Amino acid sequence: MTKNKELVIDLFQGISRPLSRIAMRFGASAREVADITRWSFVKTFYSSPDLWRKDQPTAMQCSLKTGLTRVESKRLSEMNAALEAVKPNRQSRSPRVIEGWLNDPEYSPNGKPASLPFRSAKQPCFYKLCGRYSGDNVHAESILEDLLEAKCVEVNDKIVSLTDPVYGIKHVDSKRIEIIGFMVEQLMETSDYNLDPSNENHRRFQRYWRQRLLPVEKVDEARQMVTEITIEAGRKIDALLNELSHANPVPNTKYCDIGLGAYIFENEAEISAVNINSNKEPGE
Repeated sequence: MTKNKELVIDLFQGISRPLSRIAMRFGASAREVADITRWSFVKTFYSSPDLWRKDQPTAMQCSLKTGLTRVESKRLSEMNAALEAVKPNRQSRSPRVIEGWLNDPEYSPNGKPASLPFRSAKQPCFYKLCGRYSGDNVHAESILEDLLEAKCVEVNDKIVSLTDPVYGIKHVDSKRIEIIGFMVEQLMETSDYNLDPSNENHRRFQRYWRQRLLPVEKVDEARQMVTEITIEAGRKIDALLNELSHANPVPNTKYCDIGLGAYIFENEAEISAVNINSNKEPGE
């Protein structure tokens, strides 16, 4: 493996950790995310002329760049939405059990999920449901514990009832998800731009400031201070950008969507890894 590829894998590892945590909290499985990642590779190739060898992309070029087969590349290129790329039965174990419970007539007579004994030799039971839908011989006890923790089921007198089919975070702030998605996408677009050697002489602004030895009791004060300063600076920047911008589109004028993102990050300090003489991080 080349040094460059090692660096990229380290980069993806750092990016994927919080994304993996978010996915699991919302009940998305690694296999679902992998399907979407493959689709994203193909779609990105076909929308990025700088990755093409000639003026037009080809299935062979896509296969070479993505590492997927030509058949798989063609299949994914014909899909317009990421959800279309997710193959059937790719959910995590517990959501698969819930889906089977809801859709299998044996476990949902009259279209409603039946309350099930945990184990029964003569009638449908939770143990058999897990055996049919969880896969990989995952213990029914483990599935039950997971569903109880997710507040999807209740158990009374050894009878398991489905109370909420939503696995993962129950109440989603869609606006916050939209903001996070936009900010992460723009951060990575800027990072991609700055890593492109052809942009070496006109890179976009990308900096951070960091203190690695802030006492825990000072965190609230630091948060408030950083928030107030950033909001004040952000409003000033927004006003200046507004002065440069047109209120309405002007015919035959090309426009650019430009802005500045900001967020606070904080992590538990690893004292052993901190060089006291380099507590302050440079701005660039």
